[in-house]
Amino acid sequence: VTPCLYAAMVSCFFVHPVILRYAVYRYGFLGSAGAVSVTQCIATLLAFYFIRIMKVHEVQTWPCWPTSYNSWLTASTNTSTSKNANTKLNADPSNIISSSWSSLGSFVREALQWKGFSEYARLSFGGIVALSEWWFWESICVVAGKFGLPSLCVHTIAYQVIPITFMMPLGTGIGLSVRMGKILPLSVHSAKRLAIHTMIFTTVVGILVSIILYQFRSEIISAFTTDEVVIEGCNAIWWDLCVYNVVMYIFGINSAILRALGLQWRMAATIIICLWLGSMPAIIYYCSIRDGGLLQMWKILPWCYIALNVGLVIS
Repeated sequence: VTPCLYAAMVSCFFVHPVILRYAVYRYGFLGSAGAVSVTQCIATLLAFYFIRIMKVHEVQTWPCWPTSYNSWLTASTNTSTSKNANTKLNADPSNIISSSWSSLGSFVREALQWKGFSEYARLSFGGIVALSEWWFWESICVVAGKFGLPSLCVHTIAYQVIPITFMMPLGTGIGLSVRMGKILPLSVHSAKRLAIHTMIFTTVVGILVSIILYQFRSEIISAFTTDEVVIEGCNAIWWDLCVYNVVMYIFGINSAILRALGLQWRMAATIIICLWLGSMPAIIYYCSIRDGGLLQMWKILPWCYIALNVGLVIS
């Protein structure tokens, strides 16, 4: 996780402001999209760089590729430095290439061992389906657009605020998953205690963040717009947004616990049932067909995720 942290800090706090300023000045609104793309590419390259220099890989966990690479370097060095005839023969370029191809074949075979690869694929696809919760959130924005431009503007402000605040439980959840993965083989009791304490702490933080959001709602909303109609709409949904924020904090830790336990498919099934088969039809019916509008949608959303959290706990 640490290499990604460093890469994100450098790219977001130092690289992106410079690129964004130039791109917007040079290309206008379209330049902002280009700046985001460039920043993300740089962040990815920096993550690889930090992984390389920090040497986070433990050779004991999978020595195949590092060993082959080191053997290739050793053989290449021997070609230029060794004075022994036998060593020169063994370090002949054709022998080195043959050895490298053999090592590469061993690397691929080990990487694609069916038992390990199938388990990895099972968890990966389950995780992808579980992330459809984010697709649900994006789909809600599409539904909000059906209510007209003012409603879409109101929802867009909420659409910006919630992901920013959700970064805290998301980051905490990543750390929890990693830590639980290390503790579980040693002590199930310690893993349970860690999960409970993290849930309590994150819920308290979520409540405090929601209090701040509600207390300073005028300042937050005015940072996005000066339109009176939009401001009035934001004030109408802001209490529900704050409740939704607390529920999302709980969801962030719930999902992290299930990932640490390898229950991605249970989480995916719960999300599909609660959000896609239950919440989405209800939102479309009450808010669009029966003209409940954006206000009704934000009344429903917290209850959708409360039901989801209950489902995740039961699963």
